[in-house]
Amino acid sequence: MADVTIRSVTKRFGATTALDRVDLDLESGEFVALLGPSGCGKTTLLRLLAGFERADAGAIAIGGRAVSGPGRHVPPERRGIGMVFQAYALWPHMSVADNVGYALSVRKTPKAERRAAVAAALAAVGLDGFEDRRPTELSGGQRQRVALARCLAMQPRLVLLDEPLANLDVHLRDSMQAEFQRVHRTTGASMVYVTHDQAEAMALADRIAVMRSGGIEQIADPATLYHRPVTAMVAEFVGRGMVVPVTVKGREGRRFVLAELWGTPVLLRADDLGEGPARACLRSEGLEIAAAEEPGVDGTVLRTVFHGAATTVFVRPQADPSAELRLTVRDEPPRPGDPIRLALRDGWRLPG
Repeated sequence: MADVTIRSVTKRFGATTALDRVDLDLESGEFVALLGPSGCGKTTLLRLLAGFERADAGAIAIGGRAVSGPGRHVPPERRGIGMVFQAYALWPHMSVADNVGYALSVRKTPKAERRAAVAAALAAVGLDGFEDRRPTELSGGQRQRVALARCLAMQPRLVLLDEPLANLDVHLRDSMQAEFQRVHRTTGASMVYVTHDQAEAMALADRIAVMRSGGIEQIADPATLYHRPVTAMVAEFVGRGMVVPVTVKGREGRRFVLAELWGTPVLLRADDLGEGPARACLRSEGLEIAAAEEPGVDGTVLRTVFHGAATTVFVRPQADPSAELRLTVRDEPPRPGDPIRLALRDGWRLPG
C-alpha cells in the first residue's frame, strides 16, 4: 500500500484553479520532489497534504487513513506529519532545545521522554551540544538543521519540506542536501520536497513530479526525466533541453529512429517509432563540433560562456536563425562570429 495517496485533487482560489485533478502515490520511505516554475501548484499541493488548505474535490490518504475527501478534513496536528519551512519558523526567545521540543510539549509528552527525543533529533542533524543556544546565535545552515530536528522529534511518518534551502548560500545548500539525504536514509520517513531548483530535486529525490499549471506533466526518477522526457515542457525545464523540429523517416532497430534535423540525417533514441513530423530533445553534451567533411548542422557561434573546466558555446543554426543550440567544449572554444558545424551524437524523439 502506498504511504500517501492523492486522487483527483482539485483546489481553486476564486476563479483560479491552482490544482486540477492531481493524482500522485508516494511509497513508504520514498523521497519525492515537487518541481516546477512559480505558480505551478507545488506549494498548494504540499499545503493540502499538510492540512493547511482544504481541497475542493478529490481525496488524500496518509498511511491508509483518509485525511481529506468529501465531507472530511483532518487538521494538521492529527495527520502525523512533520513540516520544515523555508523561513525556519523558530521562536527567537526559546533555546534550541525548547524549539525542537515545542510540539512535544504541546502534546504534553512526559519531560524525560521529551528530553530524550530532543537529544536524539539534535544528534540526527549533527547539533549535539547546541541545546542551550538561541536561534540568533546560529548560522543559517544551523537554523535549518534545528527546524529539521524539530520535525524529526515528532517521529513523523511523512515529512514535508517547503523550499527549505531557498534562504541559504550556495555552499550551505550543498551541505544541507547531504544532511537531508543522510536523515532520509537513517529515519526511513517518507518525504515530499517542494523546490523550483532542478539541481536540488535531481540530487535528492527518488522520483520527481514535474508540475505545470496545476497538473503533473511527468513523474519519474531523475535519470528518466533527463534522458526520456515525455513533453516539451519537461525537456526544457529539466536540464535545459533544446526542443527542435525533426522529420522521422523510419525505424532503426527497436530503440532508434532515423530522422532529419534541418535537412541533416540524425539518429534518435525513441519509444514512439512513428514516421512524420515530430520534435526532439537535444542536450548540450549530445552535440559536438563535427569532424572535417562530416555532415552536420551548419551555424554561427553567437557567444561563449566560460565555466572553468568547460565552455558553453551558443550557436545559431543557418537553417533556422530563430533557434539556438548549445554545446559544451572542453578544448579551445570557437569565437563569436565563427562558422561552425555540429554533429548530433545523442538525441531523444519526444513522444506524441
